[in-house]
Amino acid sequence: MAAMIMALVAVLCAFITGWRIFSIVVAAAALVVALFVLSKVRHKGRSRTMSFIAILAALLAFGSSGYFLSSAAEKTSQVPPELHDNPVAEPEEVTLDRLRQSMDSTQNVE
Repeated sequence: MAAMIMALVAVLCAFITGWRIFSIVVAAAALVVALFVLSKVRHKGRSRTMSFIAILAALLAFGSSGYFLSSAAEKTSQVPPELHDNPVAEPEEVTLDRLRQSMDSTQNVE
């Protein structure tokens, strides 16, 4: 029963942004407890069924946490599209010189 509760908590935490590492830790603990119970219980019954459910839920928590963590890592490592065309900004002096030239040319139009 404890393994199933821990596994279900891990599944719920896998979908919360800041709790995904915690979800992996709780799922690992639930998996260990469920495997221990499964190895000790020889008869078919409710505790064996709950152990199977806990194992499946722990694996689901591992998978979903891993998926969300890897997709978050991909999003943070991407370069914004506006930096693709202009990888290096112009120095400040060049920008000021261009501004002065444009101002001088507009004043001499008369």
